[in-house]
Amino acid sequence: KEDFMWNKAFIKDMATTGLPAFMHEMLWSIGAILYKMAYSSLGTSTFAAVNIDMSIQDLFFVAGMGLANGSGVILGNIIGEGDKEKAQRWSRKIIICSLSVGFIMCILELFLSPFMINLYNISQETRIIAVKALYSLSTLLPFEMTGVAIMVGILRSGGDSRFSLLSEIIPMYALSIPLTFMGAMLDFPLWAILLLKLSEIMPKMIIGGIRVRSGKWITDLSLRARYTFQKCYNNTVRRIYMWYDNLNNKRLWKIFSDISAIPRESGNEEGIRKYLLSWAEEHGIDAFSDSIGNVIMKVKATPGYEDYPSIALQGH
Repeated sequence: KEDFMWNKAFIKDMATTGLPAFMHEMLWSIGAILYKMAYSSLGTSTFAAVNIDMSIQDLFFVAGMGLANGSGVILGNIIGEGDKEKAQRWSRKIIICSLSVGFIMCILELFLSPFMINLYNISQETRIIAVKALYSLSTLLPFEMTGVAIMVGILRSGGDSRFSLLSEIIPMYALSIPLTFMGAMLDFPLWAILLLKLSEIMPKMIIGGIRVRSGKWITDLSLRARYTFQKCYNNTVRRIYMWYDNLNNKRLWKIFSDISAIPRESGNEEGIRKYLLSWAEEHGIDAFSDSIGNVIMKVKATPGYEDYPSIALQGH
């Protein structure tokens, strides 16, 4: 039942952090569909080459995604510890690492591309188109992997999902998608169209790099959660004090005062035990102490509630 009770703090956090990430993925997926629409106008052989190239590219690009996701976990833990300087240092290391891994994947892809494409049962025309296009994709792989590391691994881990959304989606829709359709309409070769499609990478990488260097991307989400908890706690305490101010039951506070005056640390419970037994006797409550020192009180049911299940209250 509690899982469906969404308070304002939960909704606000989801709107400020989760919604931009959702919009990011949704707009990116729509963009991927638009790219495919542009490729489909190039003819059957070219469209087949695109699909083959993207499948092979994903095989090498998965290293970048794994690095980005792993970096997000690492940075999230560092930021949660409150060490912003370390998070800043590690973000720079992650960028260098992503660029280095990207160059390694680029070399592997350039070397293995012809052999991998030969595994497909396609025409010679499609094979030539696919090889040339895959060469153009592989040359920008280091920068593409670095861009993903910045957007997904670094900015999102710091809760900077809105900036990540704008810095990736704006170049995609303002630059990459229009240029891709332009290249398709002008009947450019596939390798050139794919370079136009990847024109978003450098602006995204530069903008993201500047953001990372500024340090403004770091927001401790765990600190925000603690702040939300503190607000709830403060509200609860305030209500308790309001209840206390309006409470006229002086007897309750007299009992509380009497108990507070009795030393009752572990191993020294005899005083509180005698007090409880005496108090129960004064109020006509059946009470006794068992062999290990527990005090048990039995209160009769309120008239009319004798058949209801008993309730046990335990204190330590």
